[in-house]
Amino acid sequence: MTSFGAFTFDTVHRQFMDRGDEWHLPKTGPNLVMWWVAAGHRPSVAEAAARLDHLVAHGATDHAFDWSFAT
Repeated sequence: MTSFGAFTFDTVHRQFMDRGDEWHLPKTGPNLVMWWVAAGHRPSVAEAAARLDHLVAHGATDHAFDWSFAT
């Protein structure tokens, strides 16, 4: 498991992840996208939205992926 995965699932953060359904609308598709970001680059909200659109359209790729691709 990646260090990001360990943080997400093996720390107190897990308690918040487990209660996500209490705070969010029901999921109708991917609502999380990950991608590699070059050092010093600060992604914008527009870039994240474009990556999420790519994930929805093409599934997990090197360009945009989810937990299934990252672990």
